[in-house]
Amino acid sequence: TVTWAEFKELFFLQFFPRAEQERLKRKYHSIRQTDTETSTEFMQRVLRLAGFFGATAGTAEEQAKNFQWGLRRSTLNHLMCMPFTDVPQVPNAAHNYEILHERDDDDAERPEKRQKSGDRHQPTSQ
Repeated sequence: TVTWAEFKELFFLQFFPRAEQERLKRKYHSIRQTDTETSTEFMQRVLRLAGFFGATAGTAEEQAKNFQWGLRRSTLNHLMCMPFTDVPQVPNAAHNYEILHERDDDDAERPEKRQKSGDRHQPTSQ
């Protein structure tokens, strides 16, 4: 009997050319989030590539670091000093940042909203 890991390794060696494996490995280590991609979509792309490599993709912490450094610059700047121990932590933090960023954009587009201090127009008494 062959384990799944052994089968996968044999399959890749037999049917997946070494040059293609190396190309995908380079792509994985230089992957970048696009301007139109959410952190969740980016995570799916990273995990799809990492799936080709198994243990050679690195430890959970190394994979998280690779994912983190692949985030678009605006998101990375806010998450750079945060330590992550596994991949799901990174897109979770990135998604939270994206939500906050969207709220900031919404507030900027609606200047007629009440001021942040909570001041409302008070009618003058006569």
